[in-house]
Amino acid sequence: AILKVGSVVENEDGFNFQVLLCFEVYKISHQMEKGVAGQVKISKKTSMLLSFAVGATMFATSATAEIVNKSGYEQMKDVLKNTAKMCSDGLNSYKIEYSTVFKHNGKVLSSDKNVTKYDHINKAAETYTLNEDAVRMTTYKYYNYSDSKMNISNNGSEDIYSVDEFTGENPIQVNNFQNPFENSSAEDVEKIGDAFIGNLKEYILLNQNLDGTKSFSGSLSEIQIPALLNALASLQCKNIFSGQQGYGNITPIVKDIYIKDISGQMEVNKEGLLERVLGTGVLSGMDVDGNVHEFSIDVLVKLSDINVTVVQKPDLTGKIVQKNISGHSNAITNPEKFIGKYKRDMIVEKDNKFIKVGESFIEVLSFNTTSVAGKCYDVIKPEFEGYVVNKKDFIFNSTLDIPGQGSANIRYKDKNGNNVTGNLYMDPIFPRINLNIDGNIVNVLMDAGPGYNSAITNDSTYNLVFE
Repeated sequence: AILKVGSVVENEDGFNFQVLLCFEVYKISHQMEKGVAGQVKISKKTSMLLSFAVGATMFATSATAEIVNKSGYEQMKDVLKNTAKMCSDGLNSYKIEYSTVFKHNGKVLSSDKNVTKYDHINKAAETYTLNEDAVRMTTYKYYNYSDSKMNISNNGSEDIYSVDEFTGENPIQVNNFQNPFENSSAEDVEKIGDAFIGNLKEYILLNQNLDGTKSFSGSLSEIQIPALLNALASLQCKNIFSGQQGYGNITPIVKDIYIKDISGQMEVNKEGLLERVLGTGVLSGMDVDGNVHEFSIDVLVKLSDINVTVVQKPDLTGKIVQKNISGHSNAITNPEKFIGKYKRDMIVEKDNKFIKVGESFIEVLSFNTTSVAGKCYDVIKPEFEGYVVNKKDFIFNSTLDIPGQGSANIRYKDKNGNNVTGNLYMDPIFPRINLNIDGNIVNVLMDAGPGYNSAITNDSTYNLVFE
């Protein structure tokens, strides 16, 4: 008797089918054991092995069916989760590269590139960053190396390296890859994302290659993109360009804003780790004069050199070095001392003089080795109250990036309902806090009168207020 399993039956009776099939196999083997006229008698041991083999085959088939029944979208999420977990605590070393290119009508406006090497065995990391702005004709470079005993950095503008050496007993915590799926709110964010994507997940296609690798792909044209997504894109663009005259010689788009197309590809290796992701998107809109503008963005992410990446301390021979040797690390041993109110002045320039238009406050209400909570708000002088946009007023309750240290990512919604992210950093030595908001969001003073500079000085340092 020969049993051949060549396909997976995907119906509600799949389990009963498997039980029935195993029973029939047992019955056949039992008959073979008793001996059927004209056939060779099979031993009881052989029949038991046959039954066990078929049962194992059916179990494997059932497990395969569970994987096959997952959509391309669900399998893609599994790849991302597995890759994030392995990068966090499963791989010895690796290199992550990501780059973005922003274009207007096919012409490059700006580009960003970042290469980070991680070595978990030797507790070292190395980062290269390059930002180029074709409109403002500026280039920014940054390099950083860190291990358990030192940190070396160079901002690229000059050949000067800042070296911080630590001579204390406790090693410095190197900023390793943080798994976003281990965040306390990750599960809720995933559910919201699933609901928002809805039926769009059907457009994600999976290609299973014979060598064990996989590739995912998907694309949406303007007629396939949901109206809600276009509405959100339009609102976000208007908020970004609000109060601005344009970017270089590009006038802001203010109407008929929609996403023209989105496409992406993901390549996965045999071990189920992401190797390469390429995504593109095109946004179209019209300015006040009816001219059509197309903005596009290309994003590339690569994971490579797994378990063979070498993080090497730079050779500073012949370089200008500014060295700082200390007996402390970035660890905060007494976080309670940071509880209190911190302040910075909000300054604007008028007629070549500095004018104070208000104050910005951070109140740290609780701070321990794992989290920090508090609120941030701006207090504007009455005579300037109606002229300031992007006024801050939010609460935060964030998990520290590294337990025992003073850095935490923050997330909040502004008055327009837009999601805003940033970073809060408590200085381990001095009573001060640095607040950096992503996207270079600043307080802007609009139409306050002749002679005023439009932007409020965006100092990120808040100092403790001593009563």
